[in-house]
Amino acid sequence: MSASRKSIQTLIGQIFIFVQSIALTPIFIKTSGPTVYGAYILLLSYMGLIFGISSLGVGVTAKRFLPSTNDLIERSKLFYPQFNFQMLAVALLGLGSALFFQINIEAMQLQFAGFCGWLIPVYLVAYTLYGQTSDYFRYTHRVGFFNAAIVAQPYIFVVIALGIYWQIGVISPNTLIVSLTIACLFVGLGMFFKMKSEIGFRVDIPKTRNLKNEMVIGFPLVMVFLVDFTLSVGDRYVIAAMMSVKDVGYYVPAYMLGSFIMIVPKVFGVVIPPLISKHMDSGDLIQAKTLSESAASLFLLIAIPYTFGAIVLGRTLLEIYTSSDISEATWQVIPIVALASIFYGLVVIKNNILLVRLRTGTLFKVNLVCSILNIFLNVILLWILNNVVYAAVATLITYVLSYYLLCRKINLDQIDFVISKNLLFNIILSSTIMLITIYCFLFFTKFENKFTNLFLIILGGITFFIVFFGQKSNQNYFKKIIQELK
Repeated sequence: MSASRKSIQTLIGQIFIFVQSIALTPIFIKTSGPTVYGAYILLLSYMGLIFGISSLGVGVTAKRFLPSTNDLIERSKLFYPQFNFQMLAVALLGLGSALFFQINIEAMQLQFAGFCGWLIPVYLVAYTLYGQTSDYFRYTHRVGFFNAAIVAQPYIFVVIALGIYWQIGVISPNTLIVSLTIACLFVGLGMFFKMKSEIGFRVDIPKTRNLKNEMVIGFPLVMVFLVDFTLSVGDRYVIAAMMSVKDVGYYVPAYMLGSFIMIVPKVFGVVIPPLISKHMDSGDLIQAKTLSESAASLFLLIAIPYTFGAIVLGRTLLEIYTSSDISEATWQVIPIVALASIFYGLVVIKNNILLVRLRTGTLFKVNLVCSILNIFLNVILLWILNNVVYAAVATLITYVLSYYLLCRKINLDQIDFVISKNLLFNIILSSTIMLITIYCFLFFTKFENKFTNLFLIILGGITFFIVFFGQKSNQNYFKKIIQELK
């Protein structure tokens, strides 16, 4: 399957996942309130953190060399030692978390009323099974199986969660975590048996020497994940600590709408690294560079007009999505986070280059500096101004700095991308004309409802497309990109 087809397929999968989260969030907020929703987000983020650090860096070799390994026995030897190690590690960390929750149950219940701590290890084991088996198909170029898994899991979760709500009339963190666990087990076991039919099953764990070597290379990636977690989720914990859990419930829906374009770099993060690894292993550095430049250009073509559109449409869309109270308080978060997402996407593409080069130390240093800055800015801005909008400002400043530092670290790399100034100017110009067109329509019609917003989205998209691709040079540029990705 070509890179373009893999990217389109994965993009469709990510859109389905986003639609699922978009659909469930207003139901949860309107039935249980922003406070309960904020508590659920904090719990889910915490368990995501435990999963992310549980590998201790073991598994980086499998991810690096599975894409170019065709022998099934060698695949089995690469995959199972790190799989078994993480399953054991995540179970132990989950049990430790549950015990901590039970020991401090009175304090925990103040923020997470009614939550059962013993669900933590059960969910983590189920999610690790799902995540590991999905990754096996991702890194062995079966993007179809990978996308089937990551799309099926959230929709099965929604069906189960709504089924429980229909039966008992309550949506709570407990019912949602149970629903997630069942969905992960269902999909994970299906993928596991499919994988087992190919490479069998081994009970190997890494030998002490191999374990040490893996950690030397991979542990910086764990630290990268930790600081990236701080960058992307830490603001929610600062908001909860300095303001309230309810404010987290106000902030997250606006953040989700603003960060919608982040699904594009996530797609490239699935598709591009294995392909770049394969080209590098065959010595084709030119094609590896072409892939990174094509990813950056396509991302900017989508992200910049989205950010311009968020300026004029963000407020009304958030009100339709949640409520007038939430929209009034946090709509400014949407365009600010959308702008931050542009830099985030470029950072992700540069991170993929460093990952393929196994320059994990550089990744860690840059992300560490930025995560410290992010927490510092969040604490200072929220302390002084007491408004969640400034958490979004801190995110924007942090991602701009992260992009700047990465540009300095890898600007001479042979596979690093270079952004065309002419392309950037044409995208911004077309986006500006799109924005003016939408504003003119609103000014002259004085008419707004749900259907008007849908019409404006379509109008904006058509305007941008006509202005941008009306220029022959832009047509030729993207035709060339599509041809190179085939």
